[in-house]
Amino acid sequence: MSYKSMIVGLLSVCNLQTQAGTFALITNQGSDNVSIIDLDQNRVIATVPAGHRPAGIAVSNIDHRAYVTNPESKDVSVIDIQNRNLIKNIPAGDGPVGIALHPDGSEVYIADWYKHEVFILDSRTLAITSSIPVGHSPSGIAVSPDGLSMYISNRDDNNVMHINIPERKIVATIMVGKAPFGITISDSGDQVYVANVQSSDVSIIDSRTDTVIATVAVGLFPYAIAHDQRGNRLFVTNQRDNDVSVVDLASFREIKRIAVGEYPEGIDIHPSEEFVYVASWFDDKVSVIDLKTLEVINEIETGKGSRAYGKFIYSVED
Repeated sequence: MSYKSMIVGLLSVCNLQTQAGTFALITNQGSDNVSIIDLDQNRVIATVPAGHRPAGIAVSNIDHRAYVTNPESKDVSVIDIQNRNLIKNIPAGDGPVGIALHPDGSEVYIADWYKHEVFILDSRTLAITSSIPVGHSPSGIAVSPDGLSMYISNRDDNNVMHINIPERKIVATIMVGKAPFGITISDSGDQVYVANVQSSDVSIIDSRTDTVIATVAVGLFPYAIAHDQRGNRLFVTNQRDNDVSVVDLASFREIKRIAVGEYPEGIDIHPSEEFVYVASWFDDKVSVIDLKTLEVINEIETGKGSRAYGKFIYSVED
């Protein structure tokens, strides 16, 4: 091995060691960048540029990248999380918003608000390979754990579409509440949860039958949802109430409200299932909620206009 190769190898190892841990990547729409938060220290350790007005995000523990939707510049930013830099901005329709990854990391799914379709991005080539026409103003995307199904919330049609991923085919259309936006799926894949902004409730869908089995009233203008598998609960951000609803899935009812920052949007759960993180758009911060006490225990300042709409927590083991 040459001296140069040895040095490059040592630097690579050091870089990986500095990145070990759990991190939150927060899109800041007002400052056109992404804050990387070290969740062991609860502080921002880096800021990476993105496109114009970044909103949605999906992070991959497989290729160690973050994929960020930029509705105003009409593209998707690809960020190298370990090296903390922007790899590329990829043109993606007229208004990319929601974004999600295939479980094996091979594909990225991008919902275009204006073209009413979902683009499929090959994560290896970073090229858009195809698209699937969906409903009006698709806003959220959730992918089943087995990678066979995708669920799209169509805000202006008040429905959710179930897509067979291998066949690129819509197999069901499910009517939900008014203006569905954020959507997520249980770890087991048997339930899908949808936040209906204008009816201020959450639709719970049985993915085996593609039917709504419950509707739970929450706060005003619910936006995004995180599923707490261990606690059998949902955490829902309520934009107009500046709080988070806690929904008990055994009884299908709201059991608590937790005050957070102003206009909360993105929400995600730590892999340890001990904390939930909430990005507040108007307060430029992330609130940390203890899942045992259901209280806010910390606040982390980020960039301007933090949205973090999607799965934003990234974890690397030693």
